[in-house]
Amino acid sequence: MRKLCLLLIPIILLVPTAARAQRDDRIDDETAIRRVVSDYAAAWRNSSVEAMRKVLHPQAKLFLPATGKTELVVQTPSQLYANFKSNHQHGDDMVPRRDATLRVERVDHNSDVASVTIKVTTRGFDVTEHLSLMKFADGWKIVCRVMSVLD
Repeated sequence: MRKLCLLLIPIILLVPTAARAQRDDRIDDETAIRRVVSDYAAAWRNSSVEAMRKVLHPQAKLFLPATGKTELVVQTPSQLYANFKSNHQHGDDMVPRRDATLRVERVDHNSDVASVTIKVTTRGFDVTEHLSLMKFADGWKIVCRVMSVLD
């Protein structure tokens, strides 16, 4: 019995440490996820291809309704970057605009997958974006975006 107790004591002492480490990992992941979302919003505000490349996975898919909301627009990161460059050359202001406010509504995540809902408010319309992220060797990346624009 004494041997059993001596074996159980280290296990009992390690369980709270392991649980605390898991909580710390979740906090660190949530901080990293929120950082990616913040960097994503800044990349939009600045139409920055370089900044967007840091947060979007190269194979990400970006979805939004077309005019009239009867069709679906599917965009790749390279198409988005081409739009950034074109709009920059023509001086067009893309959503979200520089005066936009961003609010993170929800962050759900486990060890390697996350879902984030953000609301962007700007002149005359609101944007809701649902972002799916995955954790890779080089950090969290956005792999999918579904977007809705309300006038």
